[in-house]
Amino acid sequence: TEDIPMGLVVTRGIAELAGVPTPNMDDVILWCQEMLGKEYIVDGKLVGKDVASTRAPQRYGFSDLDSFMRVNQYLDHAETSKVVNAPLESN
Repeated sequence: TEDIPMGLVVTRGIAELAGVPTPNMDDVILWCQEMLGKEYIVDGKLVGKDVASTRAPQRYGFSDLDSFMRVNQYLDHAETSKVVNAPLESN
């Protein structure tokens, strides 16, 4: 039962922030939420009453990918790795 709120719903939440459709994932979550008596997806969005019990970005109030990436310092890391991995110029 932890795989849904701590795994699949998290991945679905990030995909939603990125604007990536996840029809197969949605089908699995919808089936599981029915079996578990939970509500995560409502009308195609992660806004169900049980989202607060997950680790989805929506639980923490994120509504766009940029702020999620910035707050979690993924953008800073990506920018740093570009500099570190950049080819050296020869004189």
